[in-house]
Amino acid sequence: MMPTKKLLAALQVSIMFLVGFSTTQASASVESKSKSTNQVFSGAGDSIVTVATVGEPVLVSMTHDGTSNFAVISKTASDGYITLLANTIGVYSGTRLQELSKKEKLSMFDVSADGNWTITIKPLSSATVWTGNSITGSGDTVVKVPKKTKPGNKLGMQHTGTSNFSIISYS
Repeated sequence: MMPTKKLLAALQVSIMFLVGFSTTQASASVESKSKSTNQVFSGAGDSIVTVATVGEPVLVSMTHDGTSNFAVISKTASDGYITLLANTIGVYSGTRLQELSKKEKLSMFDVSADGNWTITIKPLSSATVWTGNSITGSGDTVVKVPKKTKPGNKLGMQHTGTSNFSIISYS
């Protein structure tokens, strides 16, 4: 369930920010099914991965060491599409926000890969917290901006890459 009146902003591809949020072939191994701990899955090649059902926004960290397409689609128990979390060629390492509507519950991932991959579901509380200083990095990542950040504050951002750079807002 998504908290109300809290802004969530994300920059994908180079850096993602999380603003004001408080709370088959795979050898899928689950670390824990609790909401407060991680669920970890790993495999090689294409796979449908069933997860302990998640009904609130979470972070999804993914890696891939192949040379061809890597795609991860999140789905509901009835095989309903939620979102495309990753879609790239070659090596990938990143973390994305898995947003869910009030009626959606994350139950599986549809993985397309030509190499080894990992997927880790983590609580939002595990996001790096922005302290007002600069943050650098590459690839998809999620950074929490505390609720006490004053309205009207501005974030300066710079992108030196050659690919997409975007900001996504959630409320």
